[in-house]
Formats: sequence, C-alpha cells, structure tokens
Amino acid sequence: VAAPGELLVVDVAADGRWLAIAEEGFYGVAVRRPNGQPDLDLSWLDLSWSVSLSPDGETVAFSNGHGGANYTVVTRRLDGSSISTLGEGESVGFSPDGAWVVAKIPTPAQLVVYPTGAGAPRALERGSIERYETAEWFPDSRSLLFTASEPSRPLRSFRQSIDGGPPKPVTPEGIFGTLSPRGDRILAQDGDANWKLYPLDGGDPQTVVGFGRLEEIAAWSPDGESVYTRRLGEVPMRLDRVDLATGRRTPSLTVGP
Repeated sequence: VAAPGELLVVDVAADGRWLAIAEEGFYGVAVRRPNGQPDLDLSWLDLSWSVSLSPDGETVAFSNGHGGANYTVVTRRLDGSSISTLGEGESVGFSPDGAWVVAKIPTPAQLVVYPTGAGAPRALERGSIERYETAEWFPDSRSLLFTASEPSRPLRSFRQSIDGGPPKPVTPEGIFGTLSPRGDRILAQDGDANWKLYPLDGGDPQTVVGFGRLEEIAAWSPDGESVYTRRLGEVPMRLDRVDLATGRRTPSLTVGP
C-alpha cells in the first residue's frame, strides 16, 4: 500500500477499516562543543548519520540517505556553512592528516577514499572481499584497517594500502576490532566474548578486564592507554572510560534526548 512516510497497520476491522500508525523517523548529526556552548545541529535533510570529526576539529563528514541507493558522503564545516558532496557511499572517517575520507559503498561492496582537497577518488582493490563492515585509518594516513568477510567465511580484520595492492588479513577468522592510536594492536572480543588486545606483530593476545558483553568501543584515548565504551541499546547513551591496564571504569559523557 502506498503511503506518505512509514505506515504500520496495527489491526483491521470486519468492515475493512484500518487502525494504523504513521511514523516519521529522523537521523541527525550534532556536535557537542566545549565550554558549555549549546550542541550544534549540522544535519542535512532528515537522514544524516555516521558522523566523524576532522583532525583539526573544524569539519564533519557524514552520510546522507537521500543520495541514491548507495547514499552520499558529505562534509560540512562547524560554522554551519553549505554542504560539500564527496561522492557516493557511507562515510566512515577522516584520515589522521585530514587529507582523505574513507567511505563504504554497499552495492557492489567497495571501499573508496575521497580527497578533501584536490585529487581524484581511489577505489581500493577488493581481492576476495564480499562484504565490508567498517574501516579505520592507520596513523600513517596511507593504509586502512577494516572489518570484512570473504564468501562463506566469518568476519576478520584486514589491512590495505590506499596506494594499491590487495587486502591482507591481520587477525584470525572471527576476530575483528578497533585499532590503537599507535597502530600496533587491536582491541577485540574473542569467540568466548572475552576482550583481548591483539598485537599486529604476531605476538600472543593479552586479556583485558572491565568490559561487559553487550557494549562496544566508541573510541580510544589519544594516549592509547584507555578506551571509551558504550552499552548497546542504552538510552541516554553513556560513554565510560575504561583503563586497559586496571579495568577501572570512569563515567565520561552522557548524550541523549
């Protein structure tokens, strides 16, 4: 049945009348500024998500759902100036030097890096990758760590240069996580839901404490000694800082309606 927006039919009477609920969803992008300034809404239309902040703290990149089947990657300065469109895909994040934004294209599966200045986009060689989940930058701004899977295989972490060459697996199958600021280890859950640090030099993983099963890593601290976590499905969202050496958990920030 054609209807404006989302229409949920709850019940149908014997005479054919409907009891229905009309839903309107909104995905927005906001920035919390320092010194008690009010949050800044930088959304574009009603379907903006997957936001990341540039290294200089002056620009955000995010996805917009009105850009076709594969969405659109856009940037906007924190002064609220006009949107700049980079290309299709779902925005993932800025490179540490601010020169690139990596994006994930759903169909067909592809990782693309867009220049924030002059230059042409680069589509990364897929190799045997069938599906991409997420990606993040190594400190050198020339290579990516990403979570992906090959046909009929579980997810794992891969590394790939943006200058060319195929992706290379860096963790066992079923293990994938977030990269430390130094680019030397990955924090991930193993098959038993234990949190571990996996060194990228091939050493043995180290178990860390202080984490729950139903939470995810939001970010590492800049010094690489702790991480910020959030519990899945919790509203309002609370960020806690967890010390990797001791497991000590400290409340950091609460965001929500």
